[in-house]
Amino acid sequence: MQDNRMSNRGNQGGQDVNLLLDYVLKNIEIAINKEKDKRGDVLIKCAENFGEALKGVSYSKIRKVYNEAKRISREEFGDEAIYRLKFLKSLIAYTEGRFSELRKVKFSEVLSRAIDEAEKNEDNYKRFFDFFQAVIAYHRAKGGKE
Repeated sequence: MQDNRMSNRGNQGGQDVNLLLDYVLKNIEIAINKEKDKRGDVLIKCAENFGEALKGVSYSKIRKVYNEAKRISREEFGDEAIYRLKFLKSLIAYTEGRFSELRKVKFSEVLSRAIDEAEKNEDNYKRFFDFFQAVIAYHRAKGGKE
């Protein structure tokens, strides 16, 4: 049975964006949690799916968020880093509000859920940044716009 979500395909006949996002949204907390995903299999699959879902979005539209995340990643895990992560959510929401393509791929929802998990402990904090870096890599590998 084919449902109406198939009309929301990624660029060049890629996988259905909604199917990719469904997987990511169902598994993002597991992906960021080192205890639940010790080998990183779920993290990598979520990053690959989210990167592919984002391929219709130019990197320039997500660059500011990614660059700020990289700056935060250089901080030691603690209250200040958690504060900066929480504040990053506002930049994510603002960026999604400016670009409708990001709303279609649930940019804010995915990253906010990942940040919520990252705030819990140092291992998850580090994995959030690994996840975001992998998303950018898969975005480019899957033909994401520059």
